[in-house]
Amino acid sequence: MSALLRIQDGGRFLLVRNLHRRETFAPFGGVIKYHSDAMRTLDSFQFRSQDLGPGPDMANDLRGFVPRRNLASLVSWYERDEEREGVAECLRRELDEELREVNEGGLLVGHELQFRVVRTIDEGPIYPPGVPYLQFRIFTVCDLVVTEASRGLVRALFAASSGHPDLLTVSSDEILSGRATDGSGVAATSAYLLRPRRVRPADGHHDLDPDR
Repeated sequence: MSALLRIQDGGRFLLVRNLHRRETFAPFGGVIKYHSDAMRTLDSFQFRSQDLGPGPDMANDLRGFVPRRNLASLVSWYERDEEREGVAECLRRELDEELREVNEGGLLVGHELQFRVVRTIDEGPIYPPGVPYLQFRIFTVCDLVVTEASRGLVRALFAASSGHPDLLTVSSDEILSGRATDGSGVAATSAYLLRPRRVRPADGHHDLDPDR
């Protein structure tokens, strides 16, 4: 379960280098986290976290496995917006983390930012190539609510992206093709910034975007 932030200036979109797949750029945002008081509920669904290797950034991520018979119950719990991060809370946290990762922490404006949901996408269940399980994902795509703070952040981010190794501006055509003009890879989930479906398989050999 993830939240994605559409940062746009005219016909250009801002992407950030994927922390866990360095050759790919993707929208700001990431996996929504559950709160500690959710453990009893998640245990009742037989939820177990997916192990993608070490990294404190993945703790309490709503990314894992449940028996198929429990998927509907998990989704119903998620939609109640209890015992987990809200979309705005997730996006503020992810912006904080990602801007610090790319050494642009000075651009943070914290809780002044507000978000508007553009669309929510239910993807699957599908059998991704090369893995023995069905995959179901939820993506909530948001825009920044236009305020003085958000306008300033967008201007600063697009200015900082010029020549920045970890920030990339792309057109809608580059998003749909999966490749920027400089050869950089664009994550398949970036298409959700434009439309409610993907236009090509997910990145990587097993059809799973680790974070963004």
